[in-house]
Amino acid sequence: MTIEATATTLQTALDGDRPVLIQFWAEWCAPCRAMIPIVDRFAAEHEDRVEVARVDIDAHPELAASYRVTAVPSFVVQQGDRVLDGFTGAMPPAAFAAQIDQALSR
Repeated sequence: MTIEATATTLQTALDGDRPVLIQFWAEWCAPCRAMIPIVDRFAAEHEDRVEVARVDIDAHPELAASYRVTAVPSFVVQQGDRVLDGFTGAMPPAAFAAQIDQALSR
């Protein structure tokens, strides 16, 4: 399941036991929209391993700024206060899953 994140809901997810995959996106961004079904499928298939949060950078610019997001789509994998990995850009499902698996193995 993917949560539409606000500062409060994102912090709640980060306070949990699982790592959090944060997707920064914008409605006007075609690559962002293309990644939504890929991220949602990943979230459904890995709900026991990782929490997934989606941040609309136009609705929550303060969150984008706090993560220094300069391009979308951007992704951050974080466990508690520790950022495990960050990457930017649209990619096919297999490459996306491999990127997340690599981050979670750190």
